[in-house]
Amino acid sequence: MNKNKILLLVSLISRIFLGAFTVLILARSLVPSEYGFLVTIIAYSTIGSLFTDFGFAVQALRDIGAEPHRAGEILAASIRVKNILVLLISLLFAVGLVVAEIPADLVIPSIALYLSVISSSYCDLGAVALRGVNQYAAETYAIAAGAVIFLVLLVAAALLSGSPTALCLALFAGRFSQAFLCFAAVRRYMHLGNCLIGNLRQAFQFAKQSSGLAADSILTVIQGQIDIVLLSMVLSLHMTGSYQIVARLANYVLLPTQVYAGIYIPSLSHGFKNGDPNVRRTERRMILELFGYGTVMGAAFAFIAPIIAPHVFGSAYNVPWGVWLGFGLLLVVKGLTSSIGTSLIARRDVKFRVIGQAASLTVLLTGFIVFVPIFGLVAAPMTLVAASLSTLTAYVIGVLRSNARIGQAEANLERQAEAGLEKGGPDTLTT
Repeated sequence: MNKNKILLLVSLISRIFLGAFTVLILARSLVPSEYGFLVTIIAYSTIGSLFTDFGFAVQALRDIGAEPHRAGEILAASIRVKNILVLLISLLFAVGLVVAEIPADLVIPSIALYLSVISSSYCDLGAVALRGVNQYAAETYAIAAGAVIFLVLLVAAALLSGSPTALCLALFAGRFSQAFLCFAAVRRYMHLGNCLIGNLRQAFQFAKQSSGLAADSILTVIQGQIDIVLLSMVLSLHMTGSYQIVARLANYVLLPTQVYAGIYIPSLSHGFKNGDPNVRRTERRMILELFGYGTVMGAAFAFIAPIIAPHVFGSAYNVPWGVWLGFGLLLVVKGLTSSIGTSLIARRDVKFRVIGQAASLTVLLTGFIVFVPIFGLVAAPMTLVAASLSTLTAYVIGVLRSNARIGQAEANLERQAEAGLEKGGPDTLTT
C-alpha cells in the first residue's frame, strides 16, 4: 500500500503541476474575457463528457478490484458503451455550436477544447484500469510521459503564437497524447479485445448496471462545472475568467483527495464484501488522512495563495479575499466528503450518494441564481460550501444506516451460531 501511495503521489504531482502550469500559460497568454470564454466552453464540454463516462471509471475500479482476472473484459465493455455515448454527445455539441452562433474565429478553438476534454476522459478510464490491477508504476510512467509531451506542445504554442486557436489545438494534441500513452500501457497488462462497438443490447444492459454510479458521478462532477456556466450567465466573462483561476487551482488541490480515495476502493470493497474484520480500521485511516489533507490545504489556500496569486497570474485576475476564504473552507469540507463518499461506494450503497448530490445541486443552483447576482463573486464559493455540506450530511446518514445493517446482520449470525451450539450441546456430551 505504501509503495502504491508513493507512485500515486508522483502521478498526482505531475497532474497537478500540469494543470497549474496550463492555467498559468493560458492566463498569461489571454485576457480575462478570452480566458472566461474558453473555460465556459470547457465547462460545457466537461458536462457533456460526464454523460459519456456514465460511472464507468468507478464501476471499473470497483469491479476490477474485486475480479482482476476480468480486467480486460470489464474495461472493453466500458469503452464500447462510452464510444456510443461520445457519438451522441458530439452531435449535440455540434448542434450547440450552430445554435449559439459562436464567432467564426472561435469555432476551431471550441472544437479543439471539446476533443481535449473527451480525450482526457478516455485517459482517466485507462488510468483507473491500471490502478485496478495494481499497476501503479505503469500509470505513473504513462501520466508523467504524457505530461512532458503536453507541456512541450503548450509552451511551443504560447511562444510561437499565443492565439486562442494555437493554444486550444495544443491542448487537444497534448491530451490525445496522454490518452494514447495510457492505453499503450493498458494493453501490456490486459487483453482488451473489441473496443469499438458491440451488441447494442449488451451495451444497454451494461449501461443499466452502471446507471446508479452514473447518476452519482454526473451529479458529483457537474457541480464543479455548472458554477462556471451559471457565472457566465449572471456575471461578465471577465469576472468568470478571474473566478475560474481560483476555482481551477482549488480543483487541482482537490485532485489528490479524489484519486487518493480511489486507492482504497478495491481493498474496502473486498473487505466489506467478505466481512474482513480489519475493514473498519482501514476506513477510519482513510477518513483521517483525507480530512487532514483538506484541512491543511484549505488553510494554505485561504491565507497563503491570495498573496502569491497576483504575482503569478497577473493583477488583471484579482478577486476579493472572501473568494479565497470560501474555497479554503470548501477544501476542508470536500476532504471529509470524499472519504465518506468513498466508503459508500465500497459498501455498494450509492443511493445516499445520489441523494446527497441531488440536494447539493439544488443548493448550488439556488445560490448561484438568487444570491450571486445580489452579493457578487464572494457568494459563489460560499454557495459551493453550503452545497457540499448538504452532500456530507446525506453521506453520513448513509454510512450510519449501512453500519446499522451490518451490525444487525452480525448480531443475527451470532444468535444463529448460539442456537446451533445449544442444539448441538447434548449430542456432543453423549458422544
